[in-house]
Amino acid sequence: MNKALCLAVLIIIAGIAIANVPLVALDAPAQVQAGIKFGVSVQVNHLNPNEEHYIDWIRVYAGNEVVAEKTYSSPQANAVFAEAFEVTLTKDANLTAEAHCTVHGVGRSETRFVAVQEVNETECHLSLCDCKCYPAGHTPEELEGRLCGINCLGIYGISGCKVVDGICTEVYEQNCVNDADCVPARCCHPTSCVPKQQAPNCSNVACTMECMEGTLDCGSGSCACVNGRCGVVWNAPATGTPTPVATPTPNRTQGGAGTFTPTPVPTPTITRPAGSDNTITYAIIVLLVIALGVAAYFYVIKKEKPPESYRSENIPE
Repeated sequence: MNKALCLAVLIIIAGIAIANVPLVALDAPAQVQAGIKFGVSVQVNHLNPNEEHYIDWIRVYAGNEVVAEKTYSSPQANAVFAEAFEVTLTKDANLTAEAHCTVHGVGRSETRFVAVQEVNETECHLSLCDCKCYPAGHTPEELEGRLCGINCLGIYGISGCKVVDGICTEVYEQNCVNDADCVPARCCHPTSCVPKQQAPNCSNVACTMECMEGTLDCGSGSCACVNGRCGVVWNAPATGTPTPVATPTPNRTQGGAGTFTPTPVPTPTITRPAGSDNTITYAIIVLLVIALGVAAYFYVIKKEKPPESYRSENIPE
C-alpha cells in the first residue's frame, strides 16, 4: 500500500511540475522584405510568479540563431504577459520563441515560417533625408511624405544604391586613385582626409604647435587612398604595421533638415483571448495526472492483495 501511495504522489507532483512549464506563443508576419525591421510578438503564460519562480529570459530564434532577446531580474506582475521585438531577416527563416522559468525550465513556441522577399536594384531608392538606401515605399519621404534635400554625393560620396545579399546598400563613389589624391580635411589638427580638389585654403591660417591626440599631428597618421576613398593610415606602435582606417563619416542623424527618426514598426498582437486556452490546458493536464495517479494506486493495491484461497488456507486456527 505504501508503494502505491508513493507512486501516485510522485506522478501527481511530476504532472503539476510539467503543467507549470511556460506556455509560449509567437506571432509574426508571413512575409517581410529583406533588411527591413518587422515586429514579432511573444506571449507567455506562466502560473504563480514570485521572487524565486519567474521568467528570467525570452529569446526569439531564426533557425538556431538568436535574433532577439530580453532578460528579467524580477518576477512579472501577471501570469500572462507579452513582449514585442523588432527583427531583421535577409532570407527565409523559421521563427520560434523560448521562455525560461527559473524553476521549471524552458517552454517553446510553435514554429512560424517567415518568407523574405528580396529586392532588385530598380526597387532600391536613395533617401535624401538620411542618405540611406531603402526598398521602394520604405524611404522617409514615402512613409512620411517628407521633403528632404541632403547632398548625399557631395557630403558622403554616396552616388546611388545596389543590392548586396538581397539588401539595398549604398554605393560610394570613388574619389581617389592613389595616395597623392588625398589631403587633410582641415588646416589644423586634421582627423580625416578628403580629395585634393576639396582641400581647405590654409594660406592665411596659423596653427598651434601642439600635438593633439587622435589627429594627424606630429606624424601620427597620413592621408591615403583606401579602397577608392580618401582615408587615414594611422601610424601603429613600433611593434606593428600601419593599419588603413576609413575616413570618419559625419553623423547623419544629428541636426539640420536632414534629421530623420525611423517610425516605430507596428507590432502584431496575438488575437486569441489571453490565458483562456492555457487555463483550460492546465486544468486538463492536472485532472489527467490525478486520474493516472489514482489508477496507479489501485492497480498496485490489487497486485499486492493475496487471493482468497491463499488467505483461508494460511490463517492459523
